[in-house]
Amino acid sequence: MAQSRQLFLFGDQTADFVPKLRSLLSVQDSPILAAFLDQSHYVVRAQMLQSMNTIDHKLARTADLRQMVQKYVDGKLTPAFRTALVCLCQLGCFIREYEESGNMYPQPSDSYVLGFCMGSLAAVAVSCSRSLSELLPIAVQTVLIAFRLGLCALEMRDRVDGCSDDRGDPWSTIVWGLDPQQARDQIEVFCQTTNAPQTRRPWISCISKNAITLSGSPSTLRAFCEM
Repeated sequence: MAQSRQLFLFGDQTADFVPKLRSLLSVQDSPILAAFLDQSHYVVRAQMLQSMNTIDHKLARTADLRQMVQKYVDGKLTPAFRTALVCLCQLGCFIREYEESGNMYPQPSDSYVLGFCMGSLAAVAVSCSRSLSELLPIAVQTVLIAFRLGLCALEMRDRVDGCSDDRGDPWSTIVWGLDPQQARDQIEVFCQTTNAPQTRRPWISCISKNAITLSGSPSTLRAFCEM
């Protein structure tokens, strides 16, 4: 009989992670999870204080992770916090599952760990560890990396589309029924027609069976879709 295998898939930022994260904050008698949540908040807050030009410190200052989540929900935090909180939620759910169940940590011989988009960070952290105690410091640093990635994306957004009122709108859109080559051709026509500079060109960021994802500044995507 073939050996059964486990598949762990960490997704992107599309789903609403806040309910799960709040559920993690209410867990009792889970010392590894509690340490992970506390340490993650500490490193994100410390990084925030170093990011002088990107974050309003008065708005972003938080006493604990619960307050940080609430400020995010209230729209008081920059989008950079979303990447950190998504990563934190994914790793927190994994830690909670294995700490509560007491099951053996996934082994290379019987498990596959996959991730796409932001989920790749959590997948790497899990796959690089051999136990929850080994995962803990790696997971905390992974959350910090996610936050820094969010800050980097935020800075690039401001450089590309800093003066636009709609820069907070989505920078990606799904287009159904368009194959990759058709999309490339249309992008080329769009760029030639609008004489768009390199920083204002849309690009294909994801390809699936029945759709593609186009990315670019909100104004660029709107102009492309109206073409």
